[in-house]
Amino acid sequence: MIQYYHSTSAEHASSQLNGIVYLNPRVSIIHKSHIEIIPTIVISASKHGIERGDSRTRRLMQNLSAHNNQTNKKLDRYSHMRINDIDKFDYIYEGDMERITKDVQLEGIVSLDLSLPYPSSKKDLCTGLTNALCSSLPNALSRVLPNLLEVDLSNNTFLNYTTLREFSKNCHLLEKITCHNIKEDFQLSLDGSKISLSDHLKEIYMDNSFFCYTYTQETDFSDLTNPTLTKYFLFHHCCCKILLERVSIRNAQWCNYRWGNKPSSIPQNALIKFVRNVPSLRWFRSDLTQENKNMLRLERPDMELLN
Repeated sequence: MIQYYHSTSAEHASSQLNGIVYLNPRVSIIHKSHIEIIPTIVISASKHGIERGDSRTRRLMQNLSAHNNQTNKKLDRYSHMRINDIDKFDYIYEGDMERITKDVQLEGIVSLDLSLPYPSSKKDLCTGLTNALCSSLPNALSRVLPNLLEVDLSNNTFLNYTTLREFSKNCHLLEKITCHNIKEDFQLSLDGSKISLSDHLKEIYMDNSFFCYTYTQETDFSDLTNPTLTKYFLFHHCCCKILLERVSIRNAQWCNYRWGNKPSSIPQNALIKFVRNVPSLRWFRSDLTQENKNMLRLERPDMELLN
């Protein structure tokens, strides 16, 4: 069902179609004295089951395409998209994804919320499919939101790094990535390689998340003395061409999954090296000790360092 709520007055108008999508406004308080109404598309899986051989993901993309064409791109009025029940949207083949997304472009959407309200349990998600198979809907959405600036994937333990890679590849204007509470199976690398195609990225928020590293990265990222290793530091693959301004990796841990070692806190030297090698950085939240924050403030008085 698609519902429109026009909040320019107390009166609400609505229309219904196709039993799968819900649209309504979101009210965001920007300042105490200012309230901004953000037109929002809220997408939820139908409460009814699907027939054998059918696909919620395929049906959703087809409905968005048909509905947008029928209403002269009416959906372009909406700037924010929120997906509920993302775990109920199933896998579709790559060929199907290309075919059903090629005629869908939601040019008005600049922010996308795929987060869950709390860290998800993989046990009951995506009908038992693997992480790679569960990423069909996020990957499909990355292809139809050309003007996306922000994406939130927090608490989604059933996704993996390919989701970030697809948003980086397909959403060229992306400025802000939020991925709080991402666990080991996401296989998110701290070198920034999975988001290296983002040319405009300014903000990264990944608190309470797990990262992976290779054998050499463990030492390279923390080396503060060897001049040949200066270019190797946290997120170095994306920092070489973008101007990161705000990064948060508070309570983050890393480990080498191939070696099977236990996750541990990111070393202090790795955090220090990151600050020293990203001159555009203005705000950094991490587990830096007070002593190291004091030292870095002398080097970078323009930067805000938080825990």
